[in-house]
Amino acid sequence: MRLTESQLRRIVRKEVQRQQVIREVMEDMEGAASPRSALGRWAFADQRDSVPPEPNNAKEQALYDALINHFTDNPLLPRAECNLIQSFMKKGIYSDVFMEPQVPSVYRGINITLEDLKALGYSSWYKSAPVDQIAASTKPRVVNPTAGGWASSWSTIELGTRDDSQSIVWNYAAGTTTYGRKGPVGVIYCADIAANPLKFFDCAPLYEMDGVPTVEDEMEAIGMGPITVRKMYLWKLE
Repeated sequence: MRLTESQLRRIVRKEVQRQQVIREVMEDMEGAASPRSALGRWAFADQRDSVPPEPNNAKEQALYDALINHFTDNPLLPRAECNLIQSFMKKGIYSDVFMEPQVPSVYRGINITLEDLKALGYSSWYKSAPVDQIAASTKPRVVNPTAGGWASSWSTIELGTRDDSQSIVWNYAAGTTTYGRKGPVGVIYCADIAANPLKFFDCAPLYEMDGVPTVEDEMEAIGMGPITVRKMYLWKLE
């Protein structure tokens, strides 16, 4: 049966309408961006099943590789990549991948030497404090990235207490993780998300992507640049 011209026009019109509906639905999906955006319409579509297929462009693949390196080889995320992610968060794009932690505060536990402690201004406390003593400072301070770096790793899990053997933050402070012990002092920084706008993004969405290694007890947020901390604990280790 031959189609008439009017029938062909009707078929074409319906197909155009169908494609328009698809475009509108895709644009309404959380995380969608303009196709001309830095990572295309979707962030890391090659590594996810929850969005339409789209190959990673060169910038996107470089960012993905940098994130994988952060999780595996522990060279912290470079400044250029941090700046790129912060630009996404500021614009509100790729929000299904790059989002602020949905908790009020995050925590970072580190193990330091006496020289590091001196730089913090607590040498006199260390000399007089009994072993296993904890001091708390509620004076807000800015914690700068380590030399040559721009990112830092924080935990979104509740801090808990030092007596909790499962607390990853206290374990880092004690030097009992795979990273080992540097010195006789543990430090825990407490930072509020509200006091650090666009300075943290939650790693939970990344854990769901193909190729990203995860450690179940490490619910990480990545800090970017100088971080304002509201409280600091100092722990004199045995």
